[in-house]
Amino acid sequence: MSRNELIDAAVKEALDAVEDPYVFQSPIKHIAVIGAGPVGLVSTKTLLDRGLHVKTFERHQDLGGQWLYSDKVSSNPITCKTGVSPEAPLKNGTRWTPEVEKALVEVIPPSAIYRDLFTNLISPLMELRDFPWPKDTPLYLSHTKVHQYYRAYADQFGLDRHIMYNTSVEQVTKLTGSGWKLNLKRYERVDDTLRIHEWEETFDAVVMATGAHQQASIPEFKDLEAFTRLFPERVLHAKQYKLVDPFTRKNVLLVGGHVSACDLSKHLYCQAKKVYMSFRGPFQLKSRVFNLHRSTIPETTIFKPNIAHFSDKNGNINGAITFEDGTTVDDVDFIIFCTGYMYNPKPLASLVSDVPQPDKVWKSKTHVLNAYQLIFWIPDPTLAFVGAPPHLATTQFFNLQAETLARVWADKAKLPSQLSMQKYTDNRRPPCSPDDFEFHGEKQRQLGLIVWLNEHNRLLGHDEPELKEMGDHFEELLKDAARTWKEDSMAMLKAIRERKSLPSAKL
Repeated sequence: MSRNELIDAAVKEALDAVEDPYVFQSPIKHIAVIGAGPVGLVSTKTLLDRGLHVKTFERHQDLGGQWLYSDKVSSNPITCKTGVSPEAPLKNGTRWTPEVEKALVEVIPPSAIYRDLFTNLISPLMELRDFPWPKDTPLYLSHTKVHQYYRAYADQFGLDRHIMYNTSVEQVTKLTGSGWKLNLKRYERVDDTLRIHEWEETFDAVVMATGAHQQASIPEFKDLEAFTRLFPERVLHAKQYKLVDPFTRKNVLLVGGHVSACDLSKHLYCQAKKVYMSFRGPFQLKSRVFNLHRSTIPETTIFKPNIAHFSDKNGNINGAITFEDGTTVDDVDFIIFCTGYMYNPKPLASLVSDVPQPDKVWKSKTHVLNAYQLIFWIPDPTLAFVGAPPHLATTQFFNLQAETLARVWADKAKLPSQLSMQKYTDNRRPPCSPDDFEFHGEKQRQLGLIVWLNEHNRLLGHDEPELKEMGDHFEELLKDAARTWKEDSMAMLKAIRERKSLPSAKL
């Protein structure tokens, strides 16, 4: 869509919402935010800024979401698919043992962050609203520095007093009429005993800020389950990768050819004996960003086409892997699936459906389909989804999502009627490809929301700050970053290997 088409559509939608608005059954005052990652943090602050009462629930002992590093590893998602998930002896009053601690890792799994991870997105695009990075912040940061930034954000705005840590939201249930019930659970170690506290709380509205990197996505491959049963120690998902040491002098097959596979190929370089990489389609893609990442894959990487089956040419499951070109390898020690994640808002399990149903959260692999503006659940827009869009996005986009839900719930902007929300959602055309991570694409995705909210501010006579589009300086930063990405990528790897600080790449 062109810029003018986007603006015209957003203005029409805003006017429609003012003329025929959705009417909430009661004022929204008490809100639950599920997740204290960056999206949950910015949602919490933005809602608090509108004078709303917010309580944020985080199942881990600290904030940060996917940026909270742990050296713990959860169960293999592939073996779990075959029914080899460990039993969890988690009962109140159980003596604290290593087995209990291991079981807790399954209940509260660690993030996918690995020890040597550095950002591949420049820091200005990861900035939370109202909280600029310190001057002289490098363009690329270790996960430790990113987590420190989010911790400083929470400290600056006093968010900790609104966050309940070590608290898991087990289930979210829609109440008759209006409102939501949350079933909550907290696991604590008291002396040498596991204490489990369970209770319920009710809220006017709920924000799902649980992120999009929770449930590993494993493609269907012929003989994979049988292969995994025979060789369970060989197969893992990138979410389980924590450090390179176990792969020293081993042969590794990376399944996938996008960002995580490209990054792991560099970390394995010089450590592993051989690195194979299997992916579908051509090496060069339409996405310039993905091509940039592929340009940094070490020359020693052995490229293979998509996997045909996890057996030899005769169908024998003996450790061999056959590819779609008919070639076979039989010397692989480890297989790492770099195949992404599926969106899975687990607390909403009783409401979720993979097919369209009235009064159900209809979702695809990546996002909720019956959510207006990718945020508000159409059957009841007191349920919102932030941070899991169907496209590549920066923190700037999530800042805008949080601003949108805060203005609507604080009655500073209006939603169209339910019928109109459904119509607009059914007919909406993406402004650009989901894989488009260029400056233009990111700007296009934000434009509709910005125009929509600014129009409401004008039409309804409010004095909210006018929202601005991303400045052109972001485009220059991205262009500069693209020109030096290969060099910067190699410098980061060198710094990791030498365990030294990154060279100064100033903003």
